[in-house]
Order: sequence, then structure tokens, then C-alpha cells
Amino acid sequence: QLLPKGSHVDLLGMPGQRIELTHASFEYVNPTTIHLGLCRNDMEWLREQDPATQLYERAARGNDNLEVLLTRIDTAVKVRFRVHQESLFTTVTVGWGSVTVSLIGLVDVHLDLKHIEVAAINECDGKFAIDGPIAPSVDGVSAALLEEPLRMAFESVVQQLGSILCFGSRHLALHNVEEGTTTRIGGLVSALNAALGQHPVLLGTLLMPLGGDPVRSVLAETAGGGKGYAEIDREAVALAREDIAKLRSVGVVKRLGEGRFANIVDADGDGVYHLMPPA
Repeated sequence: QLLPKGSHVDLLGMPGQRIELTHASFEYVNPTTIHLGLCRNDMEWLREQDPATQLYERAARGNDNLEVLLTRIDTAVKVRFRVHQESLFTTVTVGWGSVTVSLIGLVDVHLDLKHIEVAAINECDGKFAIDGPIAPSVDGVSAALLEEPLRMAFESVVQQLGSILCFGSRHLALHNVEEGTTTRIGGLVSALNAALGQHPVLLGTLLMPLGGDPVRSVLAETAGGGKGYAEIDREAVALAREDIAKLRSVGVVKRLGEGRFANIVDADGDGVYHLMPPA
């Protein structure tokens, strides 16, 4: 359930009409296609090099990122609502009902193979759209009068759904009816970074064929944020600057803190960049 017990969301319909959403829940979530891809941050530069240089570079340095792309995510959200007609002096409930809205979308997540111990997920993007008609089941008022305001409301929410799934929201919560608990939505990035950060050595070892670095992970785990971690931080920033210079030499412009280098950030605004801390 997406609305905590006892809470509601108000939508404005026709003049004087207020639609009160009293319940919202996911009916199902089905990711139907999963794509995996490996990439290097200097890939465009590497492609322009001679075969011998390409062979050496690939042997000397593993992949930087693992991309996980979930496409054709089919989901449906069921909403129950009440319709109120308001005037200057009174409010009258004139109808009630429910509607199930089908959605389709994708989520694209990038895993930083070199820095699982710091912030494994360095990119996340999601996009969703309404898939099919909105046909509310209503008592008391005409369903046709509610289709347009409900569609407008859902389109507004759906535009934000990808960001909510990736990074969470301070304004939404998951409510478990059976347990009576309410949990704020933190998003995939913070949840996965927290989970992956607990086992950096194991993950670095398992992902070594793809570009993972268990030695680096051991240093980070045993350093406790001390010298080992500081060295990893400096190396990450230096490598990112080196890759950006390589890309610029072949006409590709990238910047720290953006895109594939989104995990190298100037958090304090002082011009000093560091690996992004765990979300």
C-alpha cells in the first residue's frame, strides 16, 4: 500500500468537486525483460586506438560499470476514492468508487564495479507511462465525469514515479496493513548501496571476471575510513579526470558529477571532488 492508514490525497475535479483518494496500492509488478551490459568510462577513446593499444588497455584495466536495464515493467496501481461537492458553506459526498490503472516503464541502474564499498550504484533512471484507458467503477456520480481528472492526477504522479523508485520520496510511504507499520520510501539507490556495501569483498570477488576488484574492497573494509579509504578516494578522482581528458581528445565532452562520472562529486561546493558517500 502506498498511502499510510488514515491518510488521503485530494485532487480537484470540476468546479467545486474534490476527489479524495483513500487507498492506493500496487496490484503487481512484473519486469519482463532484463538487459545486462558492461562498459568502460573511456570507451569512446579506446575505440579510436590501434589494436595493440586496445589489447593492452583491456588487459590492464577491467570494466568500470555493470548496467542493469529492466524494460517493459508492467505494473498496476489500484485506488479507492470518494467524490465530494463543495460549496461556500458545506461539503457533500456525492459518490465513491475505485479504479485500477495499468502502467508500463523501465528502470536503468548502473553498478560501479570499482567502488562497491563506497557507493555501488552511481546512476539510476526510471520512466513510466499509463498503459491503457482509465475506467473507474463509481457509485453516485457518472464515471465519465471522473475519467479526465483521474487521468490528469495519475499522469502527474507517473511522471515522478521513476525518480521515486530510484531515489525515494519524503512524501510517500509504504503501509503494511497486517503489521501496522509505515516505512518511508528510500528508493533503490539507498537500499542497494546499503545492502551491497555490507559485503564489498564477496561482491568484489564474485564480480572480478566483469571488472570487480576484491583487493580494493579489502582495503576499504579494513581501513575503516582511514588511509586505505583516502587512497581509494584520490585514485578514483584522478582516474575520472584522466578518463575525461582522454574523451576530450576524441571530441567527447564529459564532466565530473554528471552521467558516468556522477559518483565523483563536489559535495561541499569548494571545488574539491570525492567519491560520492553512500546514499
